[in-house]
Amino acid sequence: MQKVDVSICIVAYKAPKELNECLQSIYKQKKVGTLEVIVVDHNENEKMVQRVLSAFPTVIYVRPLTNGGYGAGNNRAIEIAKGEFVFIMNPDTKFESDLALSYLLRFLKTHPKAAGVSGLLLEETGKPYTQLGASELTPLKGIVALSFLNKLFPKNKISQSYYVPIHEKKPTRVAALPGSAALFRKSALAAVGGFDEQLFLYFEEHDVGRRLLKKKWELWIEPKARVIHGWGKSTNAVRQEKLRGIFNRSRFYYFKKHFGIVSASLVEAFARFGKHEAMLLIVFLLGLFLRFYNLPSNIIFHGELGDNYLAMKNIFETGNIPLLGPPTSHTWLSFGPLFYWFFAPLLLLSKYEPLGMALVFAGIGGVTILVHYLFVSRMFSKKAALLSAFLIAISPAYLDFTRESRFFSVTLLLFYPFYYSLVTARYFMAGVWFGVLLNFHLTPIIYIPAVALFLLKRRNTFVRSLASLLLGVTVSSLPFILYNALHGFQMVGNMLLWIPYRIGGFFGLVPKNQFSPDIAITNVTSALDFVYGAILPLKSQTPLLLSALCLGLLLILIAYRRVHKKNNSFWLLITMLITGYLAVFIHGNPPSHYYLPLYPVLLISIAVAALHVFARMRVVLFILLLIITVVNIRYYFSDQWFYKQNEYFTTTATVPYVLQTDASHAIVEDAQGTSFSLKRVGPFDQFEENYSQNYRYLLWKAGNEPRPNAYLTYAIYEGREPLAHETVIYSKGGIIVTKAYALTNGY
Repeated sequence: MQKVDVSICIVAYKAPKELNECLQSIYKQKKVGTLEVIVVDHNENEKMVQRVLSAFPTVIYVRPLTNGGYGAGNNRAIEIAKGEFVFIMNPDTKFESDLALSYLLRFLKTHPKAAGVSGLLLEETGKPYTQLGASELTPLKGIVALSFLNKLFPKNKISQSYYVPIHEKKPTRVAALPGSAALFRKSALAAVGGFDEQLFLYFEEHDVGRRLLKKKWELWIEPKARVIHGWGKSTNAVRQEKLRGIFNRSRFYYFKKHFGIVSASLVEAFARFGKHEAMLLIVFLLGLFLRFYNLPSNIIFHGELGDNYLAMKNIFETGNIPLLGPPTSHTWLSFGPLFYWFFAPLLLLSKYEPLGMALVFAGIGGVTILVHYLFVSRMFSKKAALLSAFLIAISPAYLDFTRESRFFSVTLLLFYPFYYSLVTARYFMAGVWFGVLLNFHLTPIIYIPAVALFLLKRRNTFVRSLASLLLGVTVSSLPFILYNALHGFQMVGNMLLWIPYRIGGFFGLVPKNQFSPDIAITNVTSALDFVYGAILPLKSQTPLLLSALCLGLLLILIAYRRVHKKNNSFWLLITMLITGYLAVFIHGNPPSHYYLPLYPVLLISIAVAALHVFARMRVVLFILLLIITVVNIRYYFSDQWFYKQNEYFTTTATVPYVLQTDASHAIVEDAQGTSFSLKRVGPFDQFEENYSQNYRYLLWKAGNEPRPNAYLTYAIYEGREPLAHETVIYSKGGIIVTKAYALTNGY
């Protein structure tokens, strides 16, 4: 077997012209003994590299089954290398002189403690790279040198200590060699396990260098050896966005591997903080402010929330894990139990305080902004993500759902993993998330027509995709399915009959919910309120402005749909918006929360379309956003939102929380530990327990929960006058509490 002095390892990807120049410079090298050149081909087009290598018949050609990345490619080459020394070389590098490699080889032979050495890297103009050498890359250096801080303070001492100045006359010791051109002892690389193949691209030099230094090896820069680097030509055909993602993942992996996940996360927080991230931070803080400001004075706590909280506290009192969740407006139907399962522990941690749960929902509202940005930036662009995140941050509808703390508002957050899984063909996970959505509300059913059409676009895989999706729905709905199995599937049967019943009524097939001009007007009005309320306060609307806004948005979306026929993400959004509204329209006279699943769809569509329409009129878009911001902020800082009066009850709003607690304390003090029943007279008192569950919950917290059929009965009148024979024990702000005994014939 012929002795080999140096094995040169090249991982080739794109840039055939540069690879040819690289090989030419290699075979011009002198005084290095016997060379072997190994080229690992990672190109999709196999012939690209082979055409170049046809002029270099002695090159050893390796083509792995898959592209495992730069580190994996080098490892494959090193495995078959016969040389005592291996030179890791990018295809877009070339030796400036025919003695460059000999200088490096002589350095390693005369420095037995040196594991590797690199030459002086030059730009194509001949100018040395200023950031060639590096010291040990620690989290502190990563936070400063790899982030916006280095741009703001380019002469800071931390960055200067990271980028080692290279002397152009004598060797310089460093902690990491440039991965584009470096000569290593093969035995040294073998001692540390070679390159880490988890690093697909980038940060290999820091990882290898750190492991070599731990083994007491040294790394050097020898300036006599000069290497020209085209910098990036071997990857210039790859989308920059994809490269940026690879770079970010490699950076996180490096810091996590060597310093732990906390340090890695901290570095990422700073390193990824750019222009868009700075604007996102402003949007996020604005969204948090609008959700948390003056929250204790504006808690909404009504009978439905009281019923939810009573059910959750009963889990801890009885130890029974429910298989059903909150009831719907139909007495025969309830949601799945996931809301109770996930939020009961949060209620316990908040010490059963309604304010604590209001803070939880405000926090979820804030997290929704970040999750929205993350997913939309992946599916569309950072600009679309930022614009739509801003609309969500100041959206009256989003703030209203957040402030109400109702369980179904969580669907605004759950939409994103469901939508992303669907678009990226992860159908099982899409089904899982859809099942979770249905646990929190049934309105996401309106997605079904759009999902069916989306799957039908892939006719060859429709059955398999649908089966995967349905399996995912089944998995996340198992508790609900188990309950129904134990009760003869009566609830599921009623539901399956209810949907065609509503549709049949709309088309006149059954005498219920039949279409009429009045229903049509109501439905159209509710749709206009949905679009307008997602952006501006409904109380600020005028018919002309409302009509212009909605018609303009429809024209924009239709025009944009024609431009992006091949964009599956946007196609699915528009289909969801259209078929979703048709489903709501057929239902007839929908309340505002029936549009809940369409709010993120609408705002993403508006953002993407607006960026397209106003691409050359950014000033116009800025002015529109400024108007929306001013109108909304004025509304929030008024007695309609932050500064609502909380000392008097009006029948158009929920009873102020302070009046509810005062009335509850008055009952407890008057009862003096005696058992009592509770009755409420006011809006929605036709519902179960007279819609008094909020008072029942507060009375339980105060230590005296109402009991049915007690001798003593307290009645709470909201905006109503009590009966003449009742004894008033509390009266304030439109709330009157009376008591009566069974012997007086009560009510």
